[in-house]
Amino acid sequence: MGLRAFCTATLPVGAMWLHLPLPALRSLAFLALVFGSQTSIYAIRKRGRFWHSVPSLWVMGSTIAAILIVSGMATTGLAMASLPILRVFAVLRAAIAFAAIVEVAKIPIFHAVGMS
Repeated sequence: MGLRAFCTATLPVGAMWLHLPLPALRSLAFLALVFGSQTSIYAIRKRGRFWHSVPSLWVMGSTIAAILIVSGMATTGLAMASLPILRVFAVLRAAIAFAAIVEVAKIPIFHAVGMS
């Protein structure tokens, strides 16, 4: 639910605030899907706070690889409309902020539904 809200929220920002054309909106949506899913992995992989355990090298490596590959694709226009590097980093920062919000909200939610 949270990832869907994050990804959906990027579209009106891109369309109404950044005035991006449709091909660039598609690139923005792709970035939101990849960055949002990668950051949400860290927020939801444990019931406690994510910083209480170190993720495996495979998890960290796959996240770094996904971010680098998708950022490269988006900035060079490979298989999508190109976006400026600052917009790519803005989506990544927004995804990190999304994960932080999920991290803050998850423990009270887990307590409320009896999962603690």
